[in-house]
Amino acid sequence: MNSYFISGTQCLECDLTCLTCNGAATHCITCTASKYFISANNSCVSCNINGYFVSGSLCLQCDSGCLTCSRTSTHCTACVPSKYFISSNNSCVSCNGNGYFISGTDCLVCHPTCLTCNGPLSTNYLSCPLGTYLLSLNHSCVACNVNGYFVSGTECLPCDSTWFTCNGPSSTDCITCVPSMYLMPSNNSYVSCNVNSYFISGTQCLECDSTCLTCNGTSSSSCLSCEAGRSLQNSTCLLLNHEFISALEI
Repeated sequence: MNSYFISGTQCLECDLTCLTCNGAATHCITCTASKYFISANNSCVSCNINGYFVSGSLCLQCDSGCLTCSRTSTHCTACVPSKYFISSNNSCVSCNGNGYFISGTDCLVCHPTCLTCNGPLSTNYLSCPLGTYLLSLNHSCVACNVNGYFVSGTECLPCDSTWFTCNGPSSTDCITCVPSMYLMPSNNSYVSCNVNSYFISGTQCLECDSTCLTCNGTSSSSCLSCEAGRSLQNSTCLLLNHEFISALEI
């Protein structure tokens, strides 16, 4: 009959938790109502402690990462310390892999275009996938293939405001300039080219001949006006002789 077992010539009573047992009072085979069987030690328990869950008449152990679980050992409902919950598959993980970030006790997915992040939005990037670069202005990942920006290591940085395209941030890294700005080949920078001794030639800002104050070309015969002490004659700035200079001063 239930709740008793044979031991030699004796009929002994099972433990109160066992419905049936054998060999020893606590070696349960089946359990009483409200108790659940643990096969690891043939005991019957309430199965209401962390790390275990009820499955039919059994009390089964959760996966090692689960603090609590239900239905299956890997269907976590809460995680042990140092593990974080992924709601999409009810798992508990370390959350130290690319594409995820920690938020409280949860392990959440980064924006799909980011490699690592500290939040779910397109402005929460920390690093970017291969082929994209971090734009620190808004912490997003971009291809960095638009005018006004250049690639520097893993970052997408803005060119100087006067440049249309560039390959670096310094004044000597210009490639092309914005409208109304012109390339000065002597230092590879871009200027408005509206000062004396320089003239515009196509997209470049070139230096006049040393004799010209203003000009429309680089030769000594392309002057438009002259430095003091010189006279403009046929687009050329000629030195004034001393007698002529004295006459001008009278």
